[in-house]
Amino acid sequence: RDIIKSFNIERTPKLIIEDKDGVMVYKNLDDVSTSGYWKPSKNQLNMRVDYDFSDDQLKGTFTHELGHALWHSIKENNPERIEQWKVSCKKIPPTTKYGKYNKKNWTGMKKLFDKYEKEGWVDFPEEEREVKKANAIKNVAFYEDRYYNELHSEVHMYMMGNNKYKRGTITKGIEKFLEPYKQLHGLS
Repeated sequence: RDIIKSFNIERTPKLIIEDKDGVMVYKNLDDVSTSGYWKPSKNQLNMRVDYDFSDDQLKGTFTHELGHALWHSIKENNPERIEQWKVSCKKIPPTTKYGKYNKKNWTGMKKLFDKYEKEGWVDFPEEEREVKKANAIKNVAFYEDRYYNELHSEVHMYMMGNNKYKRGTITKGIEKFLEPYKQLHGLS
């Protein structure tokens, strides 16, 4: 209850399309497709709504973003639980396209880091190598954390009774994450 300091509702931005030499370019597609987001620095939950959103979409977005709020609170107050969640979930494959997308970003970043590490970072000027390596380490950690954070929010949606993903189907395999979720939240 004390996690969310402010809750904002915004209208979804209009899609900006630009003609680039006969090719239509979507200038703000990521911004438009974001239906909610959590700002941990401000403890602020933001939802974007439009007239065509269904009740299930609104509930799903709210519970998903609340999952992020809980994740950040646990990470700050019980980081050992977050590490246990990661260990428990590591061998379970993601169950949604979004989960697969986030895991692919993380593992792709890790593979690239491993490649550069093996080759001694020779693709970069010598004076830039330490900075590039430090940035790469931060990026791998960021994408790993993002994967587990998003996974938690998907499971949180299910646990809060929003068991239908965006297209109205129950997410198959999500039950594999229930015991790690309960442990993360101190429920078992």
